[in-house]
Amino acid sequence: MNQGLPLDFEQQIDQGHTAWTMGKFTEAVKHLTPMMEVAHLNPGAFVDNERGSAAVQKGLIALALSHNGIGDESAARATIGEILRTFPNEKMSAGTYGMAANKLFESVRLDLAGRGKGRLVIKPANAGGVVYLNERIDGVGTRTKDQLLPGEYRVMLQTGAQISRSHTVKLAANEDLTLTVDGGFDDAVRTKADWTGLGFASAADREKSEASYAATFGKSINATAVALIGIDVSNGRPSVIAALVKRDTGGELRRASIPLDASPSRDQLRGLARFLAGEDAGPGIEIHVAKPAKPEARVPDATVTTGEPAEPERPAEQPTTSGRWGGWKWMAS
Repeated sequence: MNQGLPLDFEQQIDQGHTAWTMGKFTEAVKHLTPMMEVAHLNPGAFVDNERGSAAVQKGLIALALSHNGIGDESAARATIGEILRTFPNEKMSAGTYGMAANKLFESVRLDLAGRGKGRLVIKPANAGGVVYLNERIDGVGTRTKDQLLPGEYRVMLQTGAQISRSHTVKLAANEDLTLTVDGGFDDAVRTKADWTGLGFASAADREKSEASYAATFGKSINATAVALIGIDVSNGRPSVIAALVKRDTGGELRRASIPLDASPSRDQLRGLARFLAGEDAGPGIEIHVAKPAKPEARVPDATVTTGEPAEPERPAEQPTTSGRWGGWKWMAS
């Protein structure tokens, strides 16, 4: 799981860079490779952080040339490709880095451009969001990038103080892709080592968006079915409640519960799962009227995978009666 940037991130970059300047290429690779990996896992750390971005640029150049120094041209070319996509104004001039480095850099640039450039349209779900492409500000609102070199790109959206998850787009040569980024959905998704689900700031937010977000989540991982499972108060009693959600609209297909007057048996829980799968309800399972999708609801297609989100702690809460799932705002999907 993502643990954030190390406190000595810039110092580690400096150490790797120094090793490269001294010709200690293997040592430089050992220092810089994990730093570049952790940087890509923490794109939000570079929002409004020019110093951090400069450290990444410095580290990538030293890493590319260190790979080349130990004879790993394939790794050197891959790293230069990342430099070209993230820092398109970088020239790796012969005056600064030498003729051999400049020749390699230009060879990679011409090779990638010769394959054919791609087109990426980035559409914020809400107008006014600031779009970041490979951790660098690209602009506000819908962005159309017509001349992108093929390869991997990371996209984030900032709306006010809210930063979305990082979306990874693998753009092929001559490919045309559209990515819609919903900051609200990204903020609701919670992933931890032992739990994945949706979290909302209020019962009203959950009632408005939970089912459609669950359907969007299902689409993003190519799930054939989506179910919401949680604990709520039903008919005055704490209950395990489950609903099968339509992937296209977020409306419910089936909904049932098991009262928690006593711990439910394994057979009851399996029976609840079988009910969602289309079988008749067994003993101890209460059937509810499934809630339709809201009139305006339409779940967008997921076109890319999402990166690591922030990991707020799951709060301890007690069930109360309000909204779709009562007071429990943490639901697994």
